[in-house]
Amino acid sequence: TQDGANISLAAGTYDIELTLSYDGNHKAVFTQTAAGAAWSDFIYYAGNSNGWDASANPLALKGVGTYQGFYYIDGEFKIVDGAWYGDGGEGKLSGDGGNIASVAAGFYQMDVDMSAYTYTVTPLTVSIVGSATGDPNWGTDLDMTFNTETKVWEYTGALTTGEFKFRANKDWAISWGGTALDALTSNGGANLNIAADGTYKITFAPNCDDK
Repeated sequence: TQDGANISLAAGTYDIELTLSYDGNHKAVFTQTAAGAAWSDFIYYAGNSNGWDASANPLALKGVGTYQGFYYIDGEFKIVDGAWYGDGGEGKLSGDGGNIASVAAGFYQMDVDMSAYTYTVTPLTVSIVGSATGDPNWGTDLDMTFNTETKVWEYTGALTTGEFKFRANKDWAISWGGTALDALTSNGGANLNIAADGTYKITFAPNCDDK
């Protein structure tokens, strides 16, 4: 009714059905959807740089309908979530859209919001940082080089006994660590270790968490 009390609901996702009548007997029905139930664990990037393979390069679920992955992009692409989503203009995705236009060839962080059908791509570089670089204050980054043939980041050079992580754009907004070299995570992973001084070749292939 007009000037009625506020409606209280628990946090969540809802379908709302509202019926209005002339006699003032209005009715609202709130149907809650289980959080995350509608979202797949992974969606996929497919494009010129991976042969339009709709299962090779996943983006992992990070929040309610939001996904993130890290890929080399060189040419047009689409996002695959069962259906194929293309260019809807101005950072929007469309099921009827053509291929998303190519960005400059390079390595990118890709963020997709399937609840809003939007996407962004952010260029990244990767470096090694930590006491294992020879800087106990973690203030020195050793640049890695991206190999466009093998699709991995590479570093060859001296490292000392100590700890390190990988990080993007020489900043801590995105970094990778973990307890196993074949299962690194950007979600607060542990420091990695170099057990002895020496010359090392390190290869790093960020894709997305859990893959």
